[in-house]
Amino acid sequence: MARFIRVKPQQDSDIIYGLTGISKYLSVSQSTLLRWIKLHGLPCGKIPTGQWMTTRSLIDQWVLSRNPYYRDAMKRRDEKHQDGQ
Repeated sequence: MARFIRVKPQQDSDIIYGLTGISKYLSVSQSTLLRWIKLHGLPCGKIPTGQWMTTRSLIDQWVLSRNPYYRDAMKRRDEKHQDGQ
């Protein structure tokens, strides 16, 4: 018989739980957060308890990828990389 152990996340964990925590991290309202999840693909999901969760690194990556200067820089980097091969 399998046993499951519940582990409390550490305080400095990369994981953010709940709409309140995620919206505070992004400094937006919860309604804006839900709209971004639905319309713009903000990487968040619900865990079996029904609580929303994501990680700081996923959010940071998502924010940077939506920045046109960052996208252009990544495109140029990829083109340079392809030319070098």
